[in-house]
Amino acid sequence: MKLVKAGLIKAIKGPKVDGSRHWAFKKQDVDEFIASVANQATYCLFADEPVTFAKAVRRCTAKGLCIVDQIHGVLSGELKALKCSIQVTNLKDLFFNDADFRAFLYNEKRTIKWAVTIREASRMLGLNEEATRHLVHKGFLETTSVPVDGRLRRQVSLDAIERFKATYVSASSLAAHKNASARSVVAQLQESGTNPVTGPAIDGSRQYFYRRSAIA
Repeated sequence: MKLVKAGLIKAIKGPKVDGSRHWAFKKQDVDEFIASVANQATYCLFADEPVTFAKAVRRCTAKGLCIVDQIHGVLSGELKALKCSIQVTNLKDLFFNDADFRAFLYNEKRTIKWAVTIREASRMLGLNEEATRHLVHKGFLETTSVPVDGRLRRQVSLDAIERFKATYVSASSLAAHKNASARSVVAQLQESGTNPVTGPAIDGSRQYFYRRSAIA
């Protein structure tokens, strides 16, 4: 569920998606996620003091991190993952060199954990980076200045991401719940007098977003 909350895996059903009691995922989406992580791994038959994927998760947890930090590390190249087979169908088939993993834990503990870059925020929101930057530019998604490597950089706090998700919903998300097209949802809402706060016909943004409070 932490992977879902971070936007790394998309749920098609669930308590916070459509009110379903149980979570459900598309097998293709899960397979593509595993492949995206496995593709970052280097083929290696042996490793000095290998750390299994499961053990790595436990060590992350012990340091106050979680599987999301571990996956982000692999995807960004900050954590070098290894695999002993070309075909990896399960994350447990990945492993790490002990020295590499220790260095990753040390570096992660020194980074900002309450805020992320706009690119990372876009992944968590399930949007492309251009759409996310537009939301930032228009003031819908708040940013803050965070000291990184001695310089102030604009980042998005995790609280700001949660506030945005609690306040706004995209037409594409509404369409997915109704098994309809985003265009038809926009038209139906317009007929009922509900207008989006941002969108292609309003300010040139990539997607239409509505205030959740305005959706009946």
